[in-house]
Amino acid sequence: MEDKRLQWADSITLQRINLMHPILRDELRNQYLEINTQLPKGVRLRFTHTLRTFEEQNALYAQGRTTKGKIVTNAKGGTSWHNYAMAMDIVILYDKDGNGTFETASWDEDKHFMTVVNYFKSKGWKWGGEFRSFKDSPHFEKTFGLSINQALELYNSGKTTINNGVKYIKIGG
Repeated sequence: MEDKRLQWADSITLQRINLMHPILRDELRNQYLEINTQLPKGVRLRFTHTLRTFEEQNALYAQGRTTKGKIVTNAKGGTSWHNYAMAMDIVILYDKDGNGTFETASWDEDKHFMTVVNYFKSKGWKWGGEFRSFKDSPHFEKTFGLSINQALELYNSGKTTINNGVKYIKIGG
């Protein structure tokens, strides 16, 4: 029996959820499907980023420093929860003309964005909009009590598993 909540789902986001750490995938998929049912017609949640390789992270870190663009992160490769598939960035999509194409994206902290923020916070996700050093409103992470240094140590020491061709750190043993 197909999950009726899939009618509100964004296929791009579902693909990105499949890149999340295996310990988070099912939980996050269910949470994603649930929050979309709480948004009005014409409003949909999309995950813009989940897993990001160390190389991708370093390229993003270079932006605004050694390459063109605005600085968007203070995290080098290995120092972002995205590198361990334990973080996601979001955007709210709007179908302003009602044709089902969701042509407008927003990171503004409007009522729909804050509905999503409050939902994920209630599910134990840490919200980047509350970071002290670098406010990152689209960002959420769930780290299972690990520090970023511990995650990097697990990764570098080979305490990893391969799932669908992606290396993930082992959590809880």
